[in-house]
Amino acid sequence: MVVYENDSLFTLCLTGTLVVVSISTVLSAVVLYGIFRLARGRALVWRLVIGLIGYGLFIWLAPQVYYTYYFFYFDSLPAQIVVGAPPSPIYLGRLMMFLENANLSFHSQGALGWASLIVAGYVARKKAAR
Repeated sequence: MVVYENDSLFTLCLTGTLVVVSISTVLSAVVLYGIFRLARGRALVWRLVIGLIGYGLFIWLAPQVYYTYYFFYFDSLPAQIVVGAPPSPIYLGRLMMFLENANLSFHSQGALGWASLIVAGYVARKKAAR
């Protein structure tokens, strides 16, 4: 059983934790809504590709959003760009199979990957039913 009690998220005060959870919720909702909107009217394969691309964009760009928050939260952080190269398909697959670090962040990222594919598949099913 995985226990998240030692996760770095819980080193923040309650307000800091709530802000990070809120940022995660909003970013995830934006990604899933974007996938839902962009996937409509396309063949299932393209919808799933759109789902994976949306997920990959989140994994690639979200660290900068979180770093920007931490920049204002912690006094000693330097202003910098933390976005690196886009994630590889293998890395995204490892996240989705929960093979990366056993912490709340990586497991949440893996769950978002599956949610991205489910949303893309749901759009396909809804379109086919019409």
